[in-house]
Amino acid sequence: APLSRSSEAVTDTVANWHQECRDLALRLMVRVNSSVAIRIPQAHRFDPQRRIADDAERLCGTSTLAVEFNVPDAASPIKVEVDLRTRSIHVSMTLRAPEDRKSARARTNWLLRQIAGNEPADLHIKAIWPGRAAATQEALDAVRADVDCLRSPNPRLAPTAFEVRLVRDAGSRFVGAKTFVDELERSVFRFYAEAGQRLKNWQPTAPKMVDSATEAAPDNAPSEPEKRDTQLT
Repeated sequence: APLSRSSEAVTDTVANWHQECRDLALRLMVRVNSSVAIRIPQAHRFDPQRRIADDAERLCGTSTLAVEFNVPDAASPIKVEVDLRTRSIHVSMTLRAPEDRKSARARTNWLLRQIAGNEPADLHIKAIWPGRAAATQEALDAVRADVDCLRSPNPRLAPTAFEVRLVRDAGSRFVGAKTFVDELERSVFRFYAEAGQRLKNWQPTAPKMVDSATEAAPDNAPSEPEKRDTQLT
């Protein structure tokens, strides 16, 4: 049924969602034994009514609600999205692809090595490509079986980023207040324990020092006679 962003049911749902996000941040803080903060846009930070209005508009337009959590030293924020239309919960983190690896296969293998082990069957990998190329997504098991299944239609492209995503079909548990909260928290904790805490962002290596024996003089460096003339002047 169509929803109105000004209806009491919608605004109450959004307010309850914000409360659950605060509770989830506290529970996650206990689990990781470190501070966890909710990422709030600057426009919403000092205007909670605008935050409710914007999230209500999102709920009416896309049937989704979302939040992001900052965990210290984690590879990226943890994004949590609930989809009312499909009754599913999505938990994800996005990593920059390693630029020192040129091929799509090498970059994908770099990510797979980070999450080797017994991960949940509902974990997916999304490859984000440069330009207007559409992102590609496959289940983790499928990517492990065939790294090339994520490839872009343009074989010369290499992904610029990867999204590791847990997709949980909550089914009937989505409609109960307590069962929804339990399923939401269980999904976030599972994702972070089995994937999120293992992920590391790629960092470029520091530049190497040039060997003094092979160091070339700059093209615009003055010759020795020119140096002496400059000093005399």
